[in-house]
Amino acid sequence: MRADDGAVFNSAVRMVLALAVKSGWDRTVGTCTSALAQAAVSGPSALRSLSREVIEAVCRETGKAQILVASVQRVIDSQRFFDQIGQHISRFPQIFDEMYLASTAYGFGLYDAAVFHAMRLTEFLLKQVASCVGVPYAPSWDALRQKLSKEIDRRSATPSKEWKECQPFFASLLFDIQSISRACRNPALHDLTTHYSQDEAHRILTAVAGLSKHICEELPEGVLP
Repeated sequence: MRADDGAVFNSAVRMVLALAVKSGWDRTVGTCTSALAQAAVSGPSALRSLSREVIEAVCRETGKAQILVASVQRVIDSQRFFDQIGQHISRFPQIFDEMYLASTAYGFGLYDAAVFHAMRLTEFLLKQVASCVGVPYAPSWDALRQKLSKEIDRRSATPSKEWKECQPFFASLLFDIQSISRACRNPALHDLTTHYSQDEAHRILTAVAGLSKHICEELPEGVLP
């Protein structure tokens, strides 16, 4: 485990503890309380075994078929997605809710929901990109990519000083859009009989985190002339 996993463990166990208190799971309350206390004095080496104790306690008390408890690794991954995007949220605070919901859903194994919220976050960011270069937003990502590509080619033919400075950003952005579009080709968002797997959701959230960082850090302010 990484050094920062202690904070992730505490956050995850407190979330389970709150659920246990609300649900009246007395044994789980005791296990969570004990795990938090032991983690404070034992250090990172004890986190895996303590996490296992918490998960086993919940499963014993509620029945494995009914429980919705994230594995330790999923919770850690979800926290990292949140952190990766959260570093840049000051520029677009509107994305906080979708970022939180996407990472939390992934942590609890709700992969379709995680992808849904990640796509909402991505659509908001792509609208900002389209607005920056005066391109009408297209709900179809491929259509938007084609419009941006044409606009990049048009501006690059007779580049202004401002365009020369940001042209590499827009060129690499097309690759980011295509990567996410390929990752989302599972029809789960439109077909109730299919679902995103953990690997598919992980790839999508990783790509979205990279796109969010890219846009938040490098998208020019305002509308380019």
